[in-house]
Amino acid sequence: MGGGSSRPDPLAGSVIFTFDSTHMALKAEQVLKQARLPAMLIPVPRRLSSLCGLALKAEQACLAAVQEELERARIRVESIHCL
Repeated sequence: MGGGSSRPDPLAGSVIFTFDSTHMALKAEQVLKQARLPAMLIPVPRRLSSLCGLALKAEQACLAAVQEELERARIRVESIHCL
């Protein structure tokens, strides 16, 4: 049975936010927790960047609300990836 078992992609249906620094990612997580928006820190997926660091994972349904909160808190987002 060897051959590529197809496991579901744990990032499917998610939005990944990357930041210029780990500090910004941590601050973003804190802001979103205070706003009671579901988001979690994850390692930056290799398919998005070969650099290590932290990214923020949120549900696509929450994209607008997450962006609004991050803008309100003046947190600079490096990139946004809808997966």
